[in-house]
Amino acid sequence: MTGREFIKFIGKRGIPLSCIATRLNCKLATLRALEKVEAVPKHYVTMFVSAFQDSLSEQDLRVLTQ
Repeated sequence: MTGREFIKFIGKRGIPLSCIATRLNCKLATLRALEKVEAVPKHYVTMFVSAFQDSLSEQDLRVLTQ
């Protein structure tokens, strides 16, 4: 998943980037920088899934783990 797809995926779920940055214990600028990368580092996806697992559907989890 590209960074742009990841940020778009998050936006469609209505989760603000500032909330994600707080839950993942990283800077907001770091998450914004992900939009420019070809592939989101796996540890960000793993941390995102574990932090927001309750609010993600099974389809969301499949998309993230592809």
